[in-house]
Amino acid sequence: MPEGFQRAMRQTGAVNVRKALWWGDGAKPHIPKCLILFLEMFGLGLTTPLSEFVQNSDGLICCKKDCFIMDDRFVRTALIFGEDGMRRLSDARVAVFGVGGVGGHLVQALARAGVGHITVIDDDVVSVSNINRQAVAMDSTVGRPKVEVIAEQVRDINPACEVTPLRLFYTPENAETLDLARFDAIADCIDTVKAKVTLICRAKEAGVYAISAMGAGNKLDPTRFEVADIAKTSVCPLCRVMRTQLKKRGVAHHTVVYSTEEPLKIVADEQNGRHAPGSVSFVPPVVGLIMAGEIIKTIARGNA
Repeated sequence: MPEGFQRAMRQTGAVNVRKALWWGDGAKPHIPKCLILFLEMFGLGLTTPLSEFVQNSDGLICCKKDCFIMDDRFVRTALIFGEDGMRRLSDARVAVFGVGGVGGHLVQALARAGVGHITVIDDDVVSVSNINRQAVAMDSTVGRPKVEVIAEQVRDINPACEVTPLRLFYTPENAETLDLARFDAIADCIDTVKAKVTLICRAKEAGVYAISAMGAGNKLDPTRFEVADIAKTSVCPLCRVMRTQLKKRGVAHHTVVYSTEEPLKIVADEQNGRHAPGSVSFVPPVVGLIMAGEIIKTIARGNA
């Protein structure tokens, strides 16, 4: 086995064997014949036909063109998006703002689809009241930062995924600390209107595809959620406020996931006069999965 490959294996680990094959200065991958069997042992396979490989003077199998090594955990997804789509997903960089009832399930779906680089932004910690709906919330994770928990979950789903947890409450005041132009797609799962408006506007300025979650609280019918231009939404109170605020910033169109269901009128804390939204286990995750689907399809099809 080539020394460079051994060194890469020591540094990346067997689960990242596909990364080891790219060791070098960007030259076409040299693959020893025995490694084809080695790859199969670790549940990996080449999507490039063997006819595209030739043997060089060193006895190594060299690909005539750039090749893509498919992890078996994504073979079912590859049947839908093909090799080019999976390559785009593997190369993609997606930022998810907010890792709550919507964002946590969204992040998991991105990881399960083979997205190679995910940045998660949130400064909240898991609380007991999150357990009814959030992917990060379990009895064992209460009190832990949400971004750290979701990062662990992503690495468990796909060890080859590069996940970056950022403990940050995104606000208009600190928005400039993040360069949105380095992402291929942005998921807005933030709760506050000002932060959502700022994120959307900055994503537009950076020319980055973005999609936003609208109100998921006080809803009981997950089948009423739709993907739409915010200019064509109705019923949702948050959409109404967002339309007004975005128009003030010169933004008339933006993709959102919203519900046509009238929200229930609930007062969760009558004693202190606080109007907190009610939630159930089967609504916010649906919003996150719909958003993930839009992001995944957009990237895989080369539209991001």
